[in-house]
Amino acid sequence: MNTNNTSAEFTPNAQHVSPIKEDERVHIAELRFEQVTQYQNLTLGLIGVEDSRCAIGVTCIWAGQMVVKLEISNNLGNTEEIKLVRKRESETVQVFGYTFRLLGIDPHPKKGQVIQSSEQVVQLEIVNLDND
Repeated sequence: MNTNNTSAEFTPNAQHVSPIKEDERVHIAELRFEQVTQYQNLTLGLIGVEDSRCAIGVTCIWAGQMVVKLEISNNLGNTEEIKLVRKRESETVQVFGYTFRLLGIDPHPKKGQVIQSSEQVVQLEIVNLDND
């Protein structure tokens, strides 16, 4: 089983800002390390990734899981750190009136390959609970 643990400092003044694709009240965001993503009144920063999914080319007895840590700030200056976990299904976390769910991490681990944090892209689903 391949375990790839990475972490990074959250830097609110990072150079790259990722746009979020919108579809009604469900929003899909892609996050990378050293990148800040803005959505409505939130600032999202990726601060940790653990990817223990079974690597391509390896036989595993456990499928593994994905764990992502995010730092989320609102426009009132409040900051929360959340952890999103995806095994077979994703768990959801609610903070600041939004629900967050981990959709995936790219690239998928491969036998004999080390994935650097700068290569990882995290996909999230964000639902605005006040937007009914």
